Amino acid sequence: MRCLVCEKLSFSHMCQHCQQTYLVPNPHVRTLDSGLKVLSFFPYDEIDFLLKTKHTPLGFYIYTLLAKKTMPFFAQAFKYDTMLSVVPVDDRTPYGYAHTAILARYLQSSQLYPSYATLKSGNNVRYSGKPLAYRLTHTRDFRLLKTPPFEVLLVDDIVTTGATLTQAARTLLEKNISTLMAVVLADANR
Repeated sequence: MRCLVCEKLSFSHMCQHCQQTYLVPNPHVRTLDSGLKVLSFFPYDEIDFLLKTKHTPLGFYIYTLLAKKTMPFFAQAFKYDTMLSVVPVDDRTPYGYAHTAILARYLQSSQLYPSYATLKSGNNVRYSGKPLAYRLTHTRDFRLLKTPPFEVLLVDDIVTTGATLTQAARTLLEKNISTLMAVVLADANR
């Protein structure tokens, strides 16, 4: 096969040279207006061409690669007083895989416990390319399907306005479940 970036022959969808060039995490913490802290590994515009594979069969491989290059970095360095439940934001599988579930899988550690199928969107609204006003008036209507056993660490692929993560944290808080922070691959406002 050929590397998606340089088009040279490769045993992977992205050759080692391009992985070392483009997939070097640069962690950054942003605090949303709601007060939720969000750790991101890349500015969105540096990996947008990879993130746009999300709704394709290729997305499974790309998101697995991105997860392997970022999430263990955080999981190994993370220290906290208690265990945390890693809750993927809306890990439904409309494309044969759930991109947020892939990210949660690679966040697993002795302190971080993935809690799959926990928080689901009550509708199919999509925020991709939509302005803040649209995001605020078309909520995701999250439903808590099961109670995570520990305080929560939310995981998603992108933070833009923070509307999705804020709504997810608010849904958890309504059930007396606190959210410590969120971890995402990319921040569009960085």
